[in-house]
Amino acid sequence: KMTAALESTCEETVLKALNEVLNEPTIVKECVDRASFCNQLLTALKNHNSLAVTIAEVFATLGREEYFRSVAAECGVITALTPLLASTRDVRLQALRAVGNLCFDNDLCRKQLMGSDGCPVLAGMAWECSVPLPEPLSSRMKCVVCGCLLNACNNNEELCKEMLGLKVETALIELLAREGEDEAVLQMALKALNTLLCSEAVSLDGLVTSPLPKVLSTLLHQLVDQDFDLFDGIHQVLDTLVENENWQVAIVDSHIAEQLLAMANQELQKKALDIIVQLLKNGNYLCWFQFFFPCSFLWREERGI
Repeated sequence: KMTAALESTCEETVLKALNEVLNEPTIVKECVDRASFCNQLLTALKNHNSLAVTIAEVFATLGREEYFRSVAAECGVITALTPLLASTRDVRLQALRAVGNLCFDNDLCRKQLMGSDGCPVLAGMAWECSVPLPEPLSSRMKCVVCGCLLNACNNNEELCKEMLGLKVETALIELLAREGEDEAVLQMALKALNTLLCSEAVSLDGLVTSPLPKVLSTLLHQLVDQDFDLFDGIHQVLDTLVENENWQVAIVDSHIAEQLLAMANQELQKKALDIIVQLLKNGNYLCWFQFFFPCSFLWREERGI
C-alpha cells in the first residue's frame, strides 16, 4: 500500500506516504524489497520537486540505520541527493542530514559523494559557516554541516585528503574563531576539525603558524566550569596536536599549558593534566619550566614558606 502510494502522481498521496514513514520508520525495515522502496523514493524525488524537503528528511531518518545505508549505497542515493545541496536552505538542511547519516561508516556512499562533486559543495558550505553573510546560517545548519563533514571524513583518508585540499580545516578554524558562536556549533566544529587533523594528509607543522593556537587558547579562556562537552572537544584536538614536536612548543608558547594547569574544576583538571603529562613525557623543557614554577608556588603556599 505504501509503495503504491509513492508511485502516485498525486503529490498529496505521496506526501501522506512519506509522513507515514517519518512517523514509523520501522515499517521500511519490514519491507521485503528494500531496494525497490529506495528506488521509489528516488523516483518520487525526480517527479515531485516540491516534496524534496520531505523526501530528503526521509532519507536522513532512515540513514541512521545501518541496513538502510547499505541499500542506499547500492541504489546510488548520494548521487541523487548531491544536487539538493545547492537548493534552498530548508532543502539543503535535510539533504545534508541525509548525506551525513548515509556516509556514516559507509565507504561506498563516501565514494559516491566524491564522484558526484559533492566535496566542493560541502567545502563551500563549511566556508559559508565561517564568514558573515547578509542572511547568517542558523546554528542548526552549521551543526549539520560540521556533522556531515565528521561522518563523511571519519577514518577515510581519501575524503580527508580531498577536504584538506579544499582548505576545509581553515574554514573550521575560522568558524571556531567567530565571537559569540553557539556552543553546540563549537563542539561540532572541533570534532570535525579533529577528524581532519588525524589524517595522514594534514600538515600539522603548517598549522602551528595558523590562528589555531590562539583560537584554542581563547576557547579555553572562555570556558566555565560547566562546559564539560566543549572542553572534551578542545581536549581531543590538543590530544592529536601534542604528538607533534612543533605543536608541543606552540602549546606552551600560546599559554595553553598554563591555562590547562589553571583549570579550577576537578573533573576538567584530570583531562587537562593528560595533555601536560604528554608534554612532559616528550621532553618539552619549556613545559617543564612552566609546570614547575606554578606547582612550586602552590607548594610554598601550602607549607607556609
